[in-house]
Amino acid sequence: MNISITLNTEQQGALDGLLADYNATRDTPVTEEIYLQTVLLGIVNDKVAKNFESTASALVSAAKSMPYEARLQLIQEVQTKLQS
Repeated sequence: MNISITLNTEQQGALDGLLADYNATRDTPVTEEIYLQTVLLGIVNDKVAKNFESTASALVSAAKSMPYEARLQLIQEVQTKLQS
């Protein structure tokens, strides 16, 4: 995916400051493009993790109403799937 972004002067100044702060913590500075990629991927990956956690939580909630033996079977199926 390629994106282009147009920033106004105030936004560019803020980005320049963020990039400077980020590069101050690194041995090798990164370009504006690499910084923006890093930030965007971080946001996207955080959403991916939250989506997974939400789905897993919904599964756990749904499984609570299952009979004990059915929950055990579900656990065994999941464990088997994770081991393969």
